[in-house]
Amino acid sequence: MWFLRIRGAVKRGAALVVANGRTTKLDRYTAGLHYHYGTETQLVLACLNVILSENLVKPEVAARIDGLDGLWSHVALYTPGRCPS
Repeated sequence: MWFLRIRGAVKRGAALVVANGRTTKLDRYTAGLHYHYGTETQLVLACLNVILSENLVKPEVAARIDGLDGLWSHVALYTPGRCPS
């Protein structure tokens, strides 16, 4: 049932990113983000790097997060180009 709802949303123009180490049914509706097992943490840290470096965090949300500066200094090392695929 959830597959049909996601497929319908994609057909209506929603963007979908599937991050999985293997091929799924949803890959035919979007470009899948495939990774090697054991590199999930690096993938998440690279995504956080992009979110923080492009200021995609709303200011009202950032104000409620303790240690955001420390997180930024940690994820700065994990660029999308450094993340293994």
